[in-house]
Amino acid sequence: MSAVVELNRAELVTICAVVSAATIMGVEPAANPSEHAQLVQHGEASLRQRKLAQSDHDGMLMIARDTLALVATCAYPQRSLILHHLPSNGALLQAFGHKHADSVVFHEVLNPDAQRLQALGSLADLTSHVLDWCGYAGDAQTPLRFHIQSAVLAAVRSLIERSEEQAALQALADSGVSAQAASVFIDMLSQNHTTSIFNAVVYQGQQVLSREYTLLQAGDQALLMTQTNIEQDLYQLETTSRERLASLLLQSLA
Repeated sequence: MSAVVELNRAELVTICAVVSAATIMGVEPAANPSEHAQLVQHGEASLRQRKLAQSDHDGMLMIARDTLALVATCAYPQRSLILHHLPSNGALLQAFGHKHADSVVFHEVLNPDAQRLQALGSLADLTSHVLDWCGYAGDAQTPLRFHIQSAVLAAVRSLIERSEEQAALQALADSGVSAQAASVFIDMLSQNHTTSIFNAVVYQGQQVLSREYTLLQAGDQALLMTQTNIEQDLYQLETTSRERLASLLLQSLA
């Protein structure tokens, strides 16, 4: 399958009805049966007008094969990569990667009523694509690694927002963060920066396994944040490379 298509909410709800799914991630489902019927009516008309749907000899709605496969993969994934990207301008972007059998799809939310679905060749292609999507070049940096609790991280962010950098440095020092690491971290948070959150999800029967990674980027510097101790709410922040982050995402989706 080699395809890309943009669909609105009504069209997606209509195709989901064909594959017996309520909706897909990133698309608001109908609030009630009446709204669902209205969306399907509008969606079917739109799909027919765009030559993405037609009736078979029994009058049943038939969706174009590639479009149907794209939506079906998103509706019934075996692996998912849920993405949130917050640029420095604060406009949150959302996207998803899904895999079912041999089908891999990148799904980008363009706006509440427009979605782009694109077929990719493999999970490796997906990880490369999502790193491009969040603007991660993966330039080499000075090795850096430290641990911090989420409460301390929140306090440091709050201090920086109030331009209290010295107090933020002291808070990091009190938590055992080295002077070099604290200085780099404060510098990153003090300038325009982006935050990208990758949530890798594997569905195993009734069990759902997930692993989250957060990438903080500012200028030429980037730090990867992962939770290392749930009970202590402890996180590790470290410099990384594009190859390593792609490898971590692939391992989490295996």
